[in-house]
Amino acid sequence: MKIERRWLFTVSMFYIYLPIFLFILGWTRLIIAVPTILVCLFCFYRLFKEQNTSREGISVKFLVLLITAVLFILTGYYAGYGRFINQPADWAKHNAILYDLTERNWPVLYSNKGEHSMLTYYIGQYILPSLAGKIFHSTKVAEIALYIWNVVGIVLVYLNVLLYTGATKVLKQLAYAAILPIFSLPLWLSEIALKLLTGYNSAGDGQWFFCSDGIQLQYSNNYTLLKWVFPQTIPIWLLVIVFLLNKEKIKYYVFLLSPSLLFGTLTFIGIFPMAAVGAIKPLFTRSDERTASRVKTWLKQIISPENVTVFISFGMLIVLYLFGNVTGEKPSSLGLHIMPYTAKSFALYIIFTAVLTLPYALILFRRHRRDWTFYVSVATLLVLPLFKMGLYNDLTMRASIPALFLLMIYIIDDFFIRLESLHSHKTLIDSTALLLTLCLLVIGARYPLAEMLWIARSDDYSALGSGNEWTTLEGFANRSLDNVDEDVKFNYYTYDIDNTFFYKYITKK
Repeated sequence: MKIERRWLFTVSMFYIYLPIFLFILGWTRLIIAVPTILVCLFCFYRLFKEQNTSREGISVKFLVLLITAVLFILTGYYAGYGRFINQPADWAKHNAILYDLTERNWPVLYSNKGEHSMLTYYIGQYILPSLAGKIFHSTKVAEIALYIWNVVGIVLVYLNVLLYTGATKVLKQLAYAAILPIFSLPLWLSEIALKLLTGYNSAGDGQWFFCSDGIQLQYSNNYTLLKWVFPQTIPIWLLVIVFLLNKEKIKYYVFLLSPSLLFGTLTFIGIFPMAAVGAIKPLFTRSDERTASRVKTWLKQIISPENVTVFISFGMLIVLYLFGNVTGEKPSSLGLHIMPYTAKSFALYIIFTAVLTLPYALILFRRHRRDWTFYVSVATLLVLPLFKMGLYNDLTMRASIPALFLLMIYIIDDFFIRLESLHSHKTLIDSTALLLTLCLLVIGARYPLAEMLWIARSDDYSALGSGNEWTTLEGFANRSLDNVDEDVKFNYYTYDIDNTFFYKYITKK
């Protein structure tokens, strides 16, 4: 079956912006909501008309699509979607947010022992499923809707990746489907290097490279991301691949990337370098055009009507929504810090980056040496481990999502290009790169596959009930509570809401 580019673009942007529109209508006054939505629709129409017709679409056999859908449905099941099996710790938060969005009025407000607050978090992925729950007066319906919504998102990511890479052959299409849920940097290999060079043994943890003495280093594999932090993963993957398909259209950058703030605030940090480099790149591109004229053309792209109108409407609305949470008084432990390496422990950074990132970077360099997105991705993965934010260093784990996703796309595409080239001219470089890539992929898949297999075989993974097990974030919405972790008390709320601009002037009453 043929999937047209414009159809895929339309459905992908609908997936991203429908929750945005529901958020705007549910949180803000009608006089603000209507113009903001109209501005976004205007930009969508303009960008839709400019879709590159030279890349018309992608052909996918129905059987391939069916196999892919079943694979992603099973992945979602074993990631905890739908609450049919026991879920990892972060699902307590996911379930509480989904419950509150389903059972409470929008905007979601809390009152706990005299402390008044508003739910302020990256809630984009929960909104549409919670609306389904509202309609049917059932949180369980919201859970099922979230399961379906997540799987639809993964399928859209997959189809856009096929379009971007021009994957027309069945083997390559199936390879992307198989690798997407389990791709990982070669964590086990880095753990072996860590043991040999420092004596520290973290092998078997499955997620952490190192987590001790205030140093927390993790680049999560795709299964871990889909299982623990799907709201920051699925829509962000989709935003990134749609951005790549439209990276030359600078005048739409704000429209394309600002939704990431509502889906994954920390992942926006990982997306921002791509947007910044993509935006300034035309200034340094060789051209016969005079410098003054080139700067003028560039400024028109940057301050285009599309960028400006979306920024002052939707962009500022989301910034103001998050502002109360971000700027609120918080413990220093949750803030941004330099990673506390010592002269001895800096070896951790060297091993972490040298074994996890650089092998793939070296394999890709020859083919992507003129691709600025490649350099931004690698640089991001090299810089992030120098900093930490939050009790568990969510900055490194979540801001790395866009760069890791790009690395996965490029490495699979490179593998098949080299594989096809062997039929025409066999070279030692290509053969070595193929073997090395295959080894790294297999090593990387060790932990996600082992965890999936353990879940599938475990008798402890039984269906959960309902009723008393449902929780709400209101129970933690008080800064003076004892025996509550600092991140739980401060990450999800805007306190002192009566003094915030968003609550006073933008939210509907």
